[in-house]
Amino acid sequence: MPIKEKCGIRIPQSYKEAVNDPIHAHHWRGAMVTETLQLIGNNSWREVLQPEGANIIICKWVFNVKTYKDGRFISYKACLVACGFTQVKGEDYN
Repeated sequence: MPIKEKCGIRIPQSYKEAVNDPIHAHHWRGAMVTETLQLIGNNSWREVLQPEGANIIICKWVFNVKTYKDGRFISYKACLVACGFTQVKGEDYN
């Protein structure tokens, strides 16, 4: 997989890459905290205990750098994406 870079910043392809980035890890962590707080604030996500027999939907962090149209840096972005394809119709949802 080719290395993605934007504004001279290497875009991590996984959570592990983001938190282990020697230069930008604190920025990626901050972006993840911001995303998590927004999800909680919008009542679109909350942590709960796993119901017995439930198929848990896995999530993945997706990272990017937000820029102006002319390519200048604005901010670090992190998005928590649910992998809904792991659900089974009739078992996990109707």
